[in-house]
Amino acid sequence: MGKVLTIDEMLEVLTIRNHMHLKAMVAAVEAVATLAARMVAQELLCVPGEAKFEPGFGGTCASFTPSSMLPLPWPDDLSHLDSGGEFEFGASDV
Repeated sequence: MGKVLTIDEMLEVLTIRNHMHLKAMVAAVEAVATLAARMVAQELLCVPGEAKFEPGFGGTCASFTPSSMLPLPWPDDLSHLDSGGEFEFGASDV
């Protein structure tokens, strides 16, 4: 049998093992995740933060904040990504 690891789990292994190329790998993953965050923000009409790898917390994450546009509800087709109803962007949140 084998084991499947996510990119964040692989980075955690490298962190735990203090791998010599850890910083370069984290920088590369954060760069790709930041680019993805910018693309997501364009789709959702919001403002992305820089992606950061945080081992033991949430892995590689980026925050999204309201833009000055009209209030926008979280899209129905993405409801599985916001089960807690945290995403409510609009001009009143700026």
